[in-house]
Parts: sequence; structure tokens; C-alpha cells
Amino acid sequence: MGQANPDNSIEAWFDEFHVHLLAYLTHRLNMEAEAEDLAQEVFLRLLRLDDPTVVNHPRAFLFRIASNVVNDWRDRHYRVEVRNPDRFDELGSESDPYADTVAGERARALDRALDRLPPSQRAAIVLKTKHGMSHKSIARHIGASERMVKRYLIKGYAGLRQYLAGL
Repeated sequence: MGQANPDNSIEAWFDEFHVHLLAYLTHRLNMEAEAEDLAQEVFLRLLRLDDPTVVNHPRAFLFRIASNVVNDWRDRHYRVEVRNPDRFDELGSESDPYADTVAGERARALDRALDRLPPSQRAAIVLKTKHGMSHKSIARHIGASERMVKRYLIKGYAGLRQYLAGL
């Protein structure tokens, strides 16, 4: 980044690069529908820029964001849990109504506790726990440094513990 380029705007980038971006994403994913969704995510991330006119190489910048979006998407969609086939019988086939009720109450309490957290802490915790994202992926997703993500997680978990201990 360097001198401001007054001809840069997100709208101009969309007009100029959208077709190329879709081709790139389709090639990386082999799924056209997903590519269109991820292209929207790329431009949503671009809208977070305070001043796009300072970007000297918009195409390179745009495709770097696209690469990050693809990596985040893969992190979320290709996590596979490997289970030992010898332990399938431990999974159980019958439901315990009491355990289900207790688990439901805990889940609702946790949701209420999450709602009380600041948005940055809540986002970091949800992305980490529900989507299994790494600190690096979370940082890219919310536009923060990895160090800030770690702080959000630490403070968020502390807030959850404090709220849940009071129940």
C-alpha cells in the first residue's frame, strides 16, 4: 500500500474483476454455486476497508482476499472427524430423556451467556467452537490480528465462566 489512488473503489473493482474472480474461485473449488457465494464474501470483506483508494494493486489485493476466503471455507467444510470403528457401539442408539433435557438447558444457558459478551468476543468463540476455525482463520474472517483473537477468546471464555458460575 502506498499513495492513494482516487480511481479505486469497491464498485470499480467489482465491475473490472468479478468475472475473473468467479473463474478463479470456480477453478479452486470445482463448485460454481459455492464460488458465487464466496465471491460475495470477498466483496463483503472489501467493504470493511476504511479507504480502498490506498490500495495500489487492487487485483492482487482482491485475489489475496479470495485465497483467504477459500482457505477459510475449506477449514469449515473439510474438517473430518476420524472415529475408531471398534468404538461405534459406544455411540449408543437410545436417547436418555433426562440427559437430553439437561443438555438442552445447558445449551440455552450457554446461548444466553454468549449473548452477554461483546460482539468481538462472541464472534471469536462461535467461530472457534462451532466452526472449528483456527486462530489464523478467525483473524482473517473478522479482520483482526491473531493476537487480538487470542485476547478475545481468553476474555470471552472468562466472561462465560463468570456468567455461568452465577447460575
